[in-house]
Amino acid sequence: MKDTVIAELQALEARQHQAQPIPKDASALEVLQMGYRGEVKLTPQQIRCAEATLPHESPRMSAVAVGYLTGDTFAERLERAIQRSDRARMPKLIEARAEPTD
Repeated sequence: MKDTVIAELQALEARQHQAQPIPKDASALEVLQMGYRGEVKLTPQQIRCAEATLPHESPRMSAVAVGYLTGDTFAERLERAIQRSDRARMPKLIEARAEPTD
């Protein structure tokens, strides 16, 4: 009887450590949220993959909000950048006058 109890406990433990299937339409953020809520058991490989995919699926708000903080539109900022680059390409003129010498 002791052997059957040990075998059953080992089988139960093996089932608990198996990764559960993740829905195909779940984003990396949803997968990580399901993991920390305890809805699914994630393998270390699944966690690493979700963490690596996360920045590509949902951008950071700091990158999105830069234009809104200054009140500029993308077109206005682009025009200023074009003007700056045009000024850099224009040759500088030397302003001088010839002075008579003795």
